[in-house]
Amino acid sequence: MIAIADPRLTFARQALGPVDIVSMSEMPPDLLVLADVRDSLHVVKRHADLDRFQREAHAYATWIPHLRDLAPRMVAADPATRSLLLTMLPGKNADRLPPGSSAERRAHRSAGAALRELHRVLPVRSDGAVPAYLAGRVRWWAGHAYAADLISTPEHRTLLTRADTLATSTMDGAVCHLDYQPRN
Repeated sequence: MIAIADPRLTFARQALGPVDIVSMSEMPPDLLVLADVRDSLHVVKRHADLDRFQREAHAYATWIPHLRDLAPRMVAADPATRSLLLTMLPGKNADRLPPGSSAERRAHRSAGAALRELHRVLPVRSDGAVPAYLAGRVRWWAGHAYAADLISTPEHRTLLTRADTLATSTMDGAVCHLDYQPRN
């Protein structure tokens, strides 16, 4: 049961006006499905982490409009509650489709079409943060692999040298989804 004082509901009502909660048992508990006065469906997604909220709000404002009708549209964002109000698109969780079925293949083709459009978005100019971030990730994974005795000392040194080279390289960033799972 959703309490009347639920901040997601308050936020949605401020953005849309009167809304009704739509019960959808297959939706995760952090998502609230609502219908507005025109019976258009919306989803309120609340993040526990401010950084993830900010990244997703930025993506919806900057990159997702390039996908047109292939992705939900952000109606509003509320940093105070870390909530996003999104339009809802029909779809099914591909995890629940029969493996190898034509429905699963169609779902993956549709997801591939959306990803292709996302990759067509112009590259992001790097201020040096992308190479430094990637180099840090290489160092982190190399350290963990070495500590777990998965790589030798020479392999570890090679990875650290490559990370140093990567950190000073020039490159453009690219838009990527980072959570490309069948449920998405």
